[in-house]
Amino acid sequence: MRQGEKIGKYIVIDEIGKGTSGTVYRVRDLNSGLYYAMKCFECISRGEREAQMLKILRHPGIPRLADCFIHDEKYFLVMEYEEGISLKEFIQKNRMQDQGAIRQQGTNRQQGANLQRGTNRQATEIFTKLVEIVSYLHSRPVPIVHGDLKPENIYVTKEGEVKLLDFGSAARFSNRKQARESTPGYAAPEMYLGICFRESDVYALGYILVYIISGKGPETTNRRPTAATLRRLGLSAPLAEIACRCIRRNPKDRYASAQILSERLKGADRRHRLKRLAGKIRSIVLTDGGGILSFYGLYTISYRVSGKVQSGKLCLLAGCVFLIVEILAESYNRKQFGEECTRIYSLFLAG
Repeated sequence: MRQGEKIGKYIVIDEIGKGTSGTVYRVRDLNSGLYYAMKCFECISRGEREAQMLKILRHPGIPRLADCFIHDEKYFLVMEYEEGISLKEFIQKNRMQDQGAIRQQGTNRQQGANLQRGTNRQATEIFTKLVEIVSYLHSRPVPIVHGDLKPENIYVTKEGEVKLLDFGSAARFSNRKQARESTPGYAAPEMYLGICFRESDVYALGYILVYIISGKGPETTNRRPTAATLRRLGLSAPLAEIACRCIRRNPKDRYASAQILSERLKGADRRHRLKRLAGKIRSIVLTDGGGILSFYGLYTISYRVSGKVQSGKLCLLAGCVFLIVEILAESYNRKQFGEECTRIYSLFLAG
C-alpha cells in the first residue's frame, strides 16, 4: 500500500513494520482523526484467525482490536496505536548511546560499569513486563501459546510500556501437530516438528533475555550456552541461570510456563537487592571514616565483654590492618597509588 492511499475510512500514513503474517501500517481515521495501527493480510483466513484471538484477549500489554474488515480481497485488522519502536530497535539504540557515552567520558572502567548496570536494570524491567504479558496468555482457562516471540514482535512505547504484537502464530494449547510460522533461533526445537507448548514460549523468552542484555541474538551465541557463557555476555549470575534453564533443548527441563519464570525473576530480584544492601554496608565500613568508627566500636564491645584492654586493642589492630590491605587492593585496581598512600597516612594520623 502507498502513502496517502485510502482504505475504507482510513488513510495510510506510513509503514511501521512487517511480520511473518502481514505488514503493519500507521493509519488515520478520517472520521475521528485518531491514529491506529492497521495490519494487512494477504490470506483472509489468517487475518480472521488473528482477529478472533485478539477479541478474547484483554491485557494492557496486548493491543486492543478496534476494527476488522475485508477490502480488495485482503483482510485488515485495525488496532490501537502508541508511539514507540520495536525492542530490537530499542536495544540497538541504547547500546549505541552507551558506547558513545563511554567514548566521550574516556576509558574509565567505573563509569562504563555504571552505564552497563543502568542498561541491565532497564532491560530487566522490560523483560519482566514481557513475561507478565506471556503469563497472562499461559494462565488462561485454555492456555494460549504465542508461538513467535522475538524482539521484532515486541514494542516499547515512549512511556516505557511493553506491547506484544503479531498473534498470527498464536493458538490455544493443543498436543496436535500443526504448521506454525516461527523465527529460526527463537523457535524451540519441538516447533520444527509442528508441536508447540507453553515451554516453547519459555524457550524464546530465554533468548530474548540474553538479547536485551547482551545485544546478541541466538544466531551469534552457542546453540547450547552454559551459565558461564552467558555470564561472559554480561548477564548477572541469577539471570544467567534463569536464561540457561529457559533454553534447554528438552521442554521438560525448562520452566513449565511463564508464570513460573515470573516467580523465579522476582526471587532473583530479591536476592539482587539483598546483595546490593550488603555491598552498601561493605562500602560504608571500608571508607576511611566508616572503617575507623566500625573497628572502634568493635574495640569497645570487645573490651566491655572480656574486661581486658588487650583484647580490644587486638581487634582494633586487626581491623586497621584489614582496612589498609583493602585500600591497597583498591589502589591496585584503580592504578592510583599516590592518592591511596595519602589515605593510609591520614589513617595513621587519625589513629
